[in-house]
Amino acid sequence: MKLYYSPGACSLAADIVLREAKIDADYVKVDLKSHKTEKGDDYTTTVGGSSASAIRIRGTCVDSQGRSFAQPTRLRLPSL
Repeated sequence: MKLYYSPGACSLAADIVLREAKIDADYVKVDLKSHKTEKGDDYTTTVGGSSASAIRIRGTCVDSQGRSFAQPTRLRLPSL
C-alpha cells in the first residue's frame, strides 16, 4: 500500500487511519503545486490524473478522501 501525501493536506486523515489500524504503507511526498513526487515523477500520471492525495492498493489508485479511502481499508480490516 502506498500513500501519496502532501504535508498539511487532507492526506493527514488517511495517515491517521493507517497508523491507528496498524497498516504498513509506503509514503510518497508530493508537491501539489508542481504535481511532482519527491523523486520527480509526475504525480498526476502516477495516480491517474487526480490532484488530491491518493492511496494505491494492490496497483489500483483510490482517492483518499472520504468513503473511497475508508471502504477499501474497512474491507481489508473488517474490525474497523
